[in-house]
Amino acid sequence: MATLTQSNLSSMDLNDSTQRLRLLQYFYLLSQYSVLSENKQPELSKYLLQNINNIWTKMPAWQWQRKPFNNMKERVQWKLQAGKDVGFKRAIIDEEFFTFAVAADLSKIYPNNPVLQDINQTSLQVFQQRSSFDQAGRWLFDKGSWDTHPDFAYAGYTDTRNIQDKKPIQNSVMDSSHFLRMPLILKSLQDSYRSGSANHNFYQKARIGLEKQLFDRVLINKNNNIHLT
Repeated sequence: MATLTQSNLSSMDLNDSTQRLRLLQYFYLLSQYSVLSENKQPELSKYLLQNINNIWTKMPAWQWQRKPFNNMKERVQWKLQAGKDVGFKRAIIDEEFFTFAVAADLSKIYPNNPVLQDINQTSLQVFQQRSSFDQAGRWLFDKGSWDTHPDFAYAGYTDTRNIQDKKPIQNSVMDSSHFLRMPLILKSLQDSYRSGSANHNFYQKARIGLEKQLFDRVLINKNNNIHLT
């Protein structure tokens, strides 16, 4: 890990929007390493802290069908206040998920950093606003926000035969391929709070609900072969 990070840090540039998402994913790998190694490389966590501060408060944040926001914080705050009438533009995206997770990890190293505290509070607000639990405890996130996205225009079809006109559905959620990183992200968010606290328990409830949703509604066993809805 030491060789890998030292050889790559100088080439990373979050200002390049074409690199941003993959860099944030890589940053999450590095923040996990920093936590699990008990901050074995302080220069690495400081590097991550600086970049998370920049993306949260200084770097322009792109947005569908409008000029960029001044920073990611401004974009997330807009999404929290936007009504459902704006459609998929209010959906929480991977750039934000990974930023939330990296900040949660770093807050275990820098518990008093005000920017990390702000991100943690904002991510909690996002998850509280966008979480849905059914009577069985199954958890869904951002239900309905993706209904109008072009990628979901044919989501109403149950197979690939005889696809003709668009057939969207209501109350859609992110697909399982994009959502595969959510269990670990939820764990990072949960671990940024004291065990037994209300916020810690909230994320635990979401983790259990995600597991129930996966096994009850997403995985299907057909002739001993596992399929996804």
